[in-house]
Amino acid sequence: MPKREDEFWAGMKEPKGRGLCPFCGSSNVYYNKRYESWRCAKCERSFPSPSYGPGGDFGKEARWFGKTTEEVRRREFAEAARKSRAEKQKGIESPFDPDRVGYYREEYSRGSRGFPGWLKPVVAIVLLAMSAVVIHGLWGGEIVSFFSSIATSPPVEVSKPPPETSSGDVEVPTTRDGVSIFHNTEPPYGISPYQPVQLINNESATDPTWRELVAFISADETDSHRYIESFFACGAFAEEVHNNAEKAGIRAAWVVVHFKDNLEAHALNAFNTIDRGLVYVDCTGKDVLIPVSLAPLPGVEQKTFGEAKSWDKITYIEIGREYGVISLEVASSPAYAYYGQYQQRRQAFKVALEDYSQKVIAFNLEAEEYSRWIEGKTFYEGTAEALRAEQWFQELSRQENILRGIEEELDREGNSLGAFWEPLGIVKNVEIYW
Repeated sequence: MPKREDEFWAGMKEPKGRGLCPFCGSSNVYYNKRYESWRCAKCERSFPSPSYGPGGDFGKEARWFGKTTEEVRRREFAEAARKSRAEKQKGIESPFDPDRVGYYREEYSRGSRGFPGWLKPVVAIVLLAMSAVVIHGLWGGEIVSFFSSIATSPPVEVSKPPPETSSGDVEVPTTRDGVSIFHNTEPPYGISPYQPVQLINNESATDPTWRELVAFISADETDSHRYIESFFACGAFAEEVHNNAEKAGIRAAWVVVHFKDNLEAHALNAFNTIDRGLVYVDCTGKDVLIPVSLAPLPGVEQKTFGEAKSWDKITYIEIGREYGVISLEVASSPAYAYYGQYQQRRQAFKVALEDYSQKVIAFNLEAEEYSRWIEGKTFYEGTAEALRAEQWFQELSRQENILRGIEEELDREGNSLGAFWEPLGIVKNVEIYW
């Protein structure tokens, strides 16, 4: 590769000459140490060594504008070709083949034309735009969900003035034992970071009976919606149930519950039934379950209890006590005392289920031991071994019948308990918006 000393000796040989680009004749060439090659700043091509002109013809104009470079290069090439042909005629072998050299020089010159400089930024912009379209198509929803999840989770308290009535006066809520009641007032909360709660009341709506309420909630499909944090959470479920009930002629309330030692509140609904009083209903489509399973007997499929058939729930609320939840299909009363009895039944069921599972495990081990003992044996009537085998078999059959009876009782009790919901916490205060 050419070095600075090569250029020096070339300059000594041709004092007025200067290193030029062999492609365009520009004198704006430089040596790239990293790749050990020369490069032209004008045509942006690389070459192993610059061309050095014959001197006088390469003056200032030739060095800067390359006016005589192509003419001189053609003259030098023609002179070399003429000498090579003369040597061939005299029988002298010459390493210079003008036909092949000309061919290779022409092809090399055609194939090594640089990428137009003005087109590079255009191509880069097009590629970036295409990449953005592909990324948005593949992961656009996940990216939006990620940045949206950074926002505060609903229900979100917003800085609003005290609620006003239709006459313009500031409404003073009725507060008793930690429960605040508002009428014809929009809740100062949001169902998403950018959308406030919007309740649509029906002036002709009336209070339902317990049976009418259960029928409406069972038929309403709000609980089947997908729970999406920060977009369609508990506040949105409660808003939709409220508006659907009012549209159906059932008077409903939007409720928010605050918990002790928990910054996040929870939204649900309330209905003032004619025969059962105030009933809280939670149709949020995502809650924590604690399913449990029965240990299977031989030939019996494993059964699981506590799974949800729907997300409609009757909620039990008292200030300072646990936020209780029972599945709508098994709840028969809205009283908090009923929830206390339900919790006792659920705890007794878990204890009985654990005891039953231990008995089943012991029975299965004994049955396997009996199978190994009789394997390969022949028993004769009246012998001690035959008598022992008969007695052991009768005892195992008696234990199996007892376990199957317990299993039937647990099956009935487990189904009557519905889904096993995780309590959200201890209730601190409640706001009800009619």
